[in-house]
Amino acid sequence: MQLKTFWSIILKTIGVYFAFSIIQMFFVIGGLSVDLLFDGHFGSDFTLTVGSVLIWAVIAYMCLFRTDTLIRLFKLDSSIPEKYINANIETKNVLRLAIAIIGIHSLSDSIPELFGAFSETSLKHGKPMFTLLKVLFGIVLVIKNREIEQLISRYQSK
Repeated sequence: MQLKTFWSIILKTIGVYFAFSIIQMFFVIGGLSVDLLFDGHFGSDFTLTVGSVLIWAVIAYMCLFRTDTLIRLFKLDSSIPEKYINANIETKNVLRLAIAIIGIHSLSDSIPELFGAFSETSLKHGKPMFTLLKVLFGIVLVIKNREIEQLISRYQSK
């Protein structure tokens, strides 16, 4: 299997996850719409939920239909020197893949949380800063997986 195919499978899996999350969010929007009918005004929860759904939709679209763009953007195809994945993968390559997958998982969990962190109650507790750090952590893991693997390997061999 080519490395690009492998990353496409992973990105499409993430896209499916976000697509299912969007479907689940429609139930939340439905509940908030009922509140809108009775209260007569939009609440911050409704706005944040709709904003999150729109961002999730963009992520799902990119992961499902623009995988080549994401692979180029995050330089995933150059993260491992081999262009094919076979059963005899070196430890450093598995470590690089694991680091990148953890980074992608961190991003998929923290990006929607970041937009929810800007509610009035969260601003008082510093939650947006913490969530932004989680997003930055995920980006660093995805983009710098080779350097992190070399750092881990250097300390592992001593």
